[in-house]
Order: sequence, then C-alpha cells, then structure tokens
Amino acid sequence: MNTKIVSTLPVIILVGLITGSAISAENRKMPKEDVIDVPAIGEGLCVHNLFQSNMVLQRDKPLAVWGWAASGEKVTVSFAGQTQTATADKDRAWKVMLTAMPANAQAQKMTVQGKDKTLTLENILVGDVWVLGGQSNMEAPLQDVENGQLEIVSANYAGIRILTIPAQNGHEEKKGFPRLHEWSGWFSRHFRKGDWDVCSPKIARELSAIGYVFARRIHMASQIPIGVIDTSRGGTTVETWTPAPVMRTIDTKEVKDLLAEWDKKVADFDPQKDLQNRVQNYRNWAKDLEKRGEKVPADQKEESAGQLLCQHDRSHRGVCRQGCHLSPGIQQLLRMGISKRSDVLSGVWQDDHCMARGVPRSDHAVRHHFPAHGRASSDKGQLP
Repeated sequence: MNTKIVSTLPVIILVGLITGSAISAENRKMPKEDVIDVPAIGEGLCVHNLFQSNMVLQRDKPLAVWGWAASGEKVTVSFAGQTQTATADKDRAWKVMLTAMPANAQAQKMTVQGKDKTLTLENILVGDVWVLGGQSNMEAPLQDVENGQLEIVSANYAGIRILTIPAQNGHEEKKGFPRLHEWSGWFSRHFRKGDWDVCSPKIARELSAIGYVFARRIHMASQIPIGVIDTSRGGTTVETWTPAPVMRTIDTKEVKDLLAEWDKKVADFDPQKDLQNRVQNYRNWAKDLEKRGEKVPADQKEESAGQLLCQHDRSHRGVCRQGCHLSPGIQQLLRMGISKRSDVLSGVWQDDHCMARGVPRSDHAVRHHFPAHGRASSDKGQLP
C-alpha cells in the first residue's frame, strides 16, 4: 500500500504543477470577452494566420503561401532553398506557390519580404497535416478524459505541432481568423486559440483528446512531423459544414425539406419582435435574480440579449463552413493537399465510444481504423 502511494506521488505533484501553471496564466487581468493579439488581417505586409512560427507544412505537395500587403507591393517568400515572388492585387491579396518538398524534421525558417518590412517565421517543419473536424466528442480536451492526466505529463513531442481555430459566427466567408484569447461564458475563462504550438504538457492538456492520441501514434509510427488543425465545434450538424450553394445542388427529399424549413424560418423572421422577446426574457430573468437577492453578472447586460437568432444559430446551413471554421484558408489547405487524409480523419474520428472509454482505449480506435502501423489503410484522395 505504501509503495503504491509513493510511486504515484511524483505524477500527482507533476500534474498539479502543470495544471497550476496553466491556470495562473489564465488569471491575468483580461475582460470577459475575446481579447485579440493578432487580427485576422493586419495592416501593411502580413501573412494569413495559418502561417506562423512552429507550424508544419504538408510534404510531397505544392504549397500555397498567401497574405496581404499594399496594393501593387512586391512580396518575396523564401523557404527551404526556394524563392517565389508575387504582387499584391487591388484588394491587397497576394499568393505564391512553392514546389513540393519531402518531410523534414529539421527546423527551418521562412522569410516574407515586402517593400519596407520583412516577416520571419521560425521553427517550421515539413510533414503531414491533418484537420480535426467534428462535434463535442472531437472537441473534448485531453484533460477531461479518463487517464488524460497521465497522457498530459508525457506529452513532450517536438515533432507534433498543434493549431486550434477560433470559432467565428456568421454566414459570410471569413478571409482569415484572429489569434486571440477566446472568452467562454460557459467555462467563465479564456482559451488561447489561433496559435501554432509545439506539443508540450501545457499545450496538449486543452487539445482534442482524440486528436492528440491520433497525432501521437501517427508521429511515433511514421517518425515524421505531424501537424493537427482542430476546427471542431460542439453541437454542429453536417449541414452547418456544407456551403448553401452545394446543398442546393443535392436533389433529395431530405435536403430539399431541410432547405425549405430554413428558408421559411428566414422569411418569417421578425428581428424587431425577436429583439423584444429577448429583452423581455432578460428582464424576467434579472427580476427573478433580484427576488432571490442575487446580482446580475457584470458581463451580462441587457444589450447582450439583442443578438439575432439566425446569425448565431450554429445549426443553420453553412454557418461553420462559412464563418466558424472552414475559412477560405482551411479550404485552400484542403484543395492544395496539405491535409491529404483529412477526409478519413474527419469522418472516422467522430467516435463516441472512444471518448467514453478514455484515452488509452482510444488507441484501439487508431489500430482499428488505421491498421497499417497507425496509418490509413487506404488513401481516399483529395477533398473537393
């Protein structure tokens, strides 16, 4: 009995240190709202936020690198012995293409040079990049699953890199995403999103549990760098990830009924009446709190009740693909083959029983779906 206690004590202490350091970082004084460190599109010369220090680029495929600069500005991108030049168009956008390159676990540097400014991205690897798509079972972090803390303390993998895309609402396509501390009213804390990070205990604890186990096993089996881009969002349905124009080309009764239902909701929507109902519901809630002797939280004012229903309904067709996650940047990654097996991952890994059984048993799902030493048994090809 004493031996067991002594042997587990270092792990318990270490887990406490990891958790404590992460929590203390979140205790910095920030308002209870999103705090943006780097905007989606910056002023002057900038790259899309997919391109950062610590990232992984896809091996064996031509690579697009893009961003923004002053209209007419010449931009030169240099990486791994290649140099390509482009000129920003009238909308400030520019893009260069790099030729395919093999996997490389040695850290490399990319420079992006404009007229008066040079950007330097460091510690870049070349390997395989996967997109994690799904609902809350894909979104659930490593720290919240059975034996997750034991996985966290050993999560030191310099060859695994992690990027979690911030959620963005709305039906308009977003040209990029910000790097920010995303406020969660549900958890009453900020989550740092939009940054490429090297896998470490501090970083892995909030990564998708399924995504982490997948990345670890693939990395160990292939011995090449692995990048994972988490775009998952709880409660979303498949139609939210499908652009409305594509859905209207699907000639089935189920899809037609779904589109008709949504079209009717939009046609019948009365924003003024909806606002009145929301404000009244807020006032009733605030009055109920007052009767119980409680105060309305400082971050929940009456004006916050005025958010429009359709704008923030995550089940509406195309919402996540257009606004929340599959921004043109991610779409371009998929088209360029940067995530050549992401169709396998995003489909197979929405696997409830894996999450229910915990991290060690999640390895069983990897072996089941990827029997060839953790790799896909067949390549399903490119996503459209």
